[in-house]
Amino acid sequence: MNARQPGGQGNSASRRLEGRVALITGGTGGIGAATVRRFVAEGAWVVASGRSSERGSELVRELGDHVRFIAADVTRPEQIDSLIDETVAWRGRLDVLFNNAGETQAPASLLALEPATLHLEIDTLLTSVVLATRKAALAMREHGGVILNCSSTAAHRAGSQSAVYSALKAAVSHFTRCAALELAEQKIR
Repeated sequence: MNARQPGGQGNSASRRLEGRVALITGGTGGIGAATVRRFVAEGAWVVASGRSSERGSELVRELGDHVRFIAADVTRPEQIDSLIDETVAWRGRLDVLFNNAGETQAPASLLALEPATLHLEIDTLLTSVVLATRKAALAMREHGGVILNCSSTAAHRAGSQSAVYSALKAAVSHFTRCAALELAEQKIR
């Protein structure tokens, strides 16, 4: 692998994200790790964020110098701010934010839900998306950018997950539509 072809894939003519800087929350597992790999293959510089330093280090070893891992807990607003600030400091800008972090802790049954778990779900699945979108938009004001928010089919189908998860994913979908309208003036989609 080399710096011209990160991840050993693609060629310079077909790499759509060449030179772009992306931040992927929840970037160390599942959808997030797959997205990190794809973005690197497309030529992006990527910050993969998550709570697992071990999985983050594995991604850096696998993909090379086009990936940086930053441990962060998106339920903590100060860590969201720091994560975006460190990404901008690393490569001088932020072009893409993928709000992907979102491990659910809520029980399937509403009757078994505890208030502390509800607050953790809101912070993980919704508050983190709103705060990261805000902070990223501030970093993208000068040059535009793209913000992707991971929702779910559960946002549109009653009963497909827990009531809390489904409601919060519906909120993410609606927030994304509203934020897109507001941020379009800044060339942020």
